[in-house]
Amino acid sequence: MQIHSVRGQKDQMAASLEREILAEFECPICLCYMAPPIMQCKVGHSFCQHCFKLVARCPQCRAPKGYSRNFSLEKIYNMLSFSCEFSVNGCRFVAKRQSLTEHEQFCKYSQRQCPLRHNTNCRWKGLKRQLEQHCSEVHPHNIIFNSEKKTCGS
Repeated sequence: MQIHSVRGQKDQMAASLEREILAEFECPICLCYMAPPIMQCKVGHSFCQHCFKLVARCPQCRAPKGYSRNFSLEKIYNMLSFSCEFSVNGCRFVAKRQSLTEHEQFCKYSQRQCPLRHNTNCRWKGLKRQLEQHCSEVHPHNIIFNSEKKTCGS
């Protein structure tokens, strides 16, 4: 019984440490996880590159923006696994940076707009996995659906 409780404590400690480390990657402006390049103010506060471009001074200490990156945090970032940015929509994918970036480009839980919005003034927004259903129900005469797979030359 003691072995299980020690293992459980270690698991809890590891999970707590992981949460604390991941919290260090939250951009203090947009609250999303920072990915390299991670920029710094002159004092050393870190920000995602997107938000860093939007501010004139550090919102935490009012120091001028620096020109350096937080290479230590970037190295740690490359060792960690992160949840897909669409986890709030139900995606459970977790991976390191390169795999995560590739996944997020095609994630079925990502938000999409109707591809016919410019031609039909359709204002539909929803999950990528719901897009085909939307188009078949709302725009059945504007889109050709082909479920038959063909090989080259056929």
